[in-house]
Amino acid sequence: IKNYMTGREWRTTLIGRTQIGYDPNAPIYPYDPEKAKKLLVEAGYAQGVSIPFHYNEAGRGPYMDAVWEYWRTIGIKVVIKPHSAAVNLRGVYNKKSYGVIAWGGGYGPDPGNWFRVMVPYNGLQAMHLAHPKVEELARKQSVEFAHPKVEELARKQSVEFDPKKRAEIIKELNEILLREAWFVPNVRSVAITAVNTKKWVVDQSKMPLISLPFTYVSKKK
Repeated sequence: IKNYMTGREWRTTLIGRTQIGYDPNAPIYPYDPEKAKKLLVEAGYAQGVSIPFHYNEAGRGPYMDAVWEYWRTIGIKVVIKPHSAAVNLRGVYNKKSYGVIAWGGGYGPDPGNWFRVMVPYNGLQAMHLAHPKVEELARKQSVEFAHPKVEELARKQSVEFDPKKRAEIIKELNEILLREAWFVPNVRSVAITAVNTKKWVVDQSKMPLISLPFTYVSKKK
């Protein structure tokens, strides 16, 4: 964060501290190289393992090199797979990108935007247990593709209108996703943009998905 980014970012779980359901006590994976090496050995990868890393080349940040180096240190051979934005997105939509995919969750106070497309098993951008190779392995091990509890909580939070109840549902859902490592949360990025506040109004409560237009910026009346 200090050496590769703006210095204003912070480590996070899947729910940022400005979002509904944020839990300040949610566990953040510690950086523990020795434990990581031990876990690889226990998993049968004493000689290391190769993992493809897919990402949008246009959105590559210098922090990626730091992450790759962390992994190489513990024995994970990172096979770098740069793509154009279109190819990277198509790989996610078609479930063709086997390995690790650099991806971003939604901004704004409501995580429901990205939960809808990333968490359910059949979500448009779902990246867990959906790739054909993973499904084939799951069949051999008699593992269910969908996670019943995750599917239930994802559905419940989407139709719950009581803010407090919904926050608790999201906390429970986030805890499962963290414990079972569906995603590996990294940092909440910060974009610095100059805005003439004499002419424009920024309403962060209306922030949508990160990839959508700036619908929360409007001309001052």
